Amino acid sequence: MTAPAAALSEIQRSRIGGAWVSIVEAGGGAATSIRLPRLGAGPVSSFTTRDAPVVDLDDGWSPVAGDIVKFDQSDLEFEGDETWLLDEKSAKGIAGPIAEWLSADGGRTIVVAGRTSSANPNNDENLILGKGRALTFARLIVACGGSKSQITTIGLGYTADPPDRDADGNLIDSAARANRVVQVEFIG
Repeated sequence: MTAPAAALSEIQRSRIGGAWVSIVEAGGGAATSIRLPRLGAGPVSSFTTRDAPVVDLDDGWSPVAGDIVKFDQSDLEFEGDETWLLDEKSAKGIAGPIAEWLSADGGRTIVVAGRTSSANPNNDENLILGKGRALTFARLIVACGGSKSQITTIGLGYTADPPDRDADGNLIDSAARANRVVQVEFIG
């Protein structure tokens, strides 16, 4: 008997969803990959997620293969609906160790995933914005000495980690800021 496979990461689910959308569109159809929790009408389903820990950079953090790390807004802060970092100097302090980790072994790779708040209810636009944030941080890693060939970027859009709407549907600013982040998966 074979043990069950490990749950897919958020990044893996995003890749698979994107692949299926591409296949359907290549065949002349139309498809949308719906993220959970969904924002509005759509099919009801659920999945298991693995929370990405927020790193405490003051504790001498260094990358570890297999980790998925979410850098919160105190480390990498993006303005709402923008792809530029509010404090690039601080962001370089995070990008540097990642670049060093990549440079130490040419076989190592990372996936940089950009996330958004739900301020814009258009999921397609949030995916694009998330990808732009991922690209911004990836470029910073390359500027610090990382190799572009070792970095994959994706946009996750709004993932509700944390939910940023109150019971009446109003945007909670502090929670929205907490969703404007990037996360990095260290493949190894």
